[in-house]
Amino acid sequence: MSITQLHVVHHRPPVGHKNKRQRIKRIIKRLFVFGVVVFLLFCIYLIGAFAWYSRSLPDPNKLTERNLAQSTKLYDRKGELW
Repeated sequence: MSITQLHVVHHRPPVGHKNKRQRIKRIIKRLFVFGVVVFLLFCIYLIGAFAWYSRSLPDPNKLTERNLAQSTKLYDRKGELW
């Protein structure tokens, strides 16, 4: 048998196989992009919530200077001050 008589046989995957693989890759890519977008939006939300609630908090340096009008009184079961 000479080289000119040999036929090269190419194995081809089924026609729908390549399209299915591309479709799966596309779905995975879209899910990844969606996840990144959701994560970034969640981070922006957390930063905004922190900024919103922290604006009404008192200054931490002035907490030690704060005078409380009332103190806690503990009574025993007989009603006497402990």
